[in-house]
Amino acid sequence: ARFFKNDYSGENTKIVCSYYKGETRGDNIVIASNSFEGNLIDSYNYIWEFINARMNHGFIKIGDKRIDIDSYPERALHESIINALAHRDYMQDGTQINVDMFRNRLVISSPGSVFNSGDISATYNLSGLISKRRNTVISSTFVYCKAMEAKGTGFEKIEEDYKDMDPKHKPYIFSKNNQFSIVLPDLTNPDGCYILDEALYFTKQIENKGKYDLDILSYCYGSYRSAKDIVQKLGISDSSYVRHTILGNLVKQGYLLTRDVAKTTEYITNKEYVLLK
Repeated sequence: ARFFKNDYSGENTKIVCSYYKGETRGDNIVIASNSFEGNLIDSYNYIWEFINARMNHGFIKIGDKRIDIDSYPERALHESIINALAHRDYMQDGTQINVDMFRNRLVISSPGSVFNSGDISATYNLSGLISKRRNTVISSTFVYCKAMEAKGTGFEKIEEDYKDMDPKHKPYIFSKNNQFSIVLPDLTNPDGCYILDEALYFTKQIENKGKYDLDILSYCYGSYRSAKDIVQKLGISDSSYVRHTILGNLVKQGYLLTRDVAKTTEYITNKEYVLLK
């Protein structure tokens, strides 16, 4: 309960917010990185303001109407922040909530796996997660403040906000290494993101990086794929440019390995250069 005191300041509530120019931490370009330690109400406001100041606020025209669109729906963003604050494992010393903004998504990670559930593979099925309260007093206080609902419908609200989106713009969650993460795709970014994007780690930086590189390496991770399979997955036209320039660049640098099967070249991600966190 002392985490709600007006004058509280300590490492137990530490938050680190970072804004990256690219799509992974390996891009090595951090535009902003700030940390905060304070009470949980101020923590919520700090995260909200950091994201709101840096996300896109735009609109799309449909017929004669203008529809406002933000990178992240307001309700989904609220539920994601509250979830991180309410269910964080505050008994882990020297840890922090990480708020990472990338070109195509927002990732909010809090210390502690899902209470009594352990690791969870990345999944789009948010509502299928049975939420159990780790911090009864903190959760009850947020309920009293009307920031949470007692019946725990936060994940269902996030899914509802993204229900009309295509697969590359669906939120997902995962829990690994005693840390829980929720990923909100940027709705103003047409490329979206795949479920594996957050898990990819590169041993060296890709040269002449293209906008489809992460999607290709995610899709080809662990399975051989033909160029036809890849362009179908990406939703683009098959062409010599895709085969020779986009795929060729990744093959030349060693990120993709190839094999020939019945006169068809197939591609697979090189696990020596691309790792899973």
